[in-house]
Amino acid sequence: AIFSLIRLLFKSSSRTNKPTGSIIMKLSNPIRLGIQAFIAIILASIVSVDIAHDERGYWAVITAMLLISQTWGESVKRSLHRISMTIVGAIVGTLLYHCFQGNAPLLLFLLLTSVFFTVYFLDTSYPTAIFFGTLFIVFLFASLLGWSNRLMWLRIYETFIGAGIAVFTSALVFPISAKSNFKTALPDY
Repeated sequence: AIFSLIRLLFKSSSRTNKPTGSIIMKLSNPIRLGIQAFIAIILASIVSVDIAHDERGYWAVITAMLLISQTWGESVKRSLHRISMTIVGAIVGTLLYHCFQGNAPLLLFLLLTSVFFTVYFLDTSYPTAIFFGTLFIVFLFASLLGWSNRLMWLRIYETFIGAGIAVFTSALVFPISAKSNFKTALPDY
């Protein structure tokens, strides 16, 4: 059982006849991603909660965790989508909230509709799913705690922090190249 665990943690060196490098370079991609997410969460917590003292610092933490991807390039692409669609979704959601602030049934309908479209677009269009996910957050907070322009800007700010930390972590902490992913996955086919 212990050997199975070791095999899961480290790449098997039996696939190649090349000399093996350091143990750090042998870490499997899922382990690397886990370590990247762990470090990104710690950094986002320090920057957003401890340094900036934001009451919604968990937005940066969640964003940083979700944007850790298989490669640095994928993290950059997802971060750009996350930032741009959060900006658009937060502005549209805030405008809709201000237009229909006193109409609780309509706001509930918008909340449920945004959930539907978030899930619907998750597999087909990540940016569109992020847009509707941001609308969901606006309407959820509006229903539970209230929403304001200040919260809109804080949401955007926290998304920038989380995305920046995810890109930074993906680039510097056990980076995974697309070539490495391809070589690792190729023998499985």
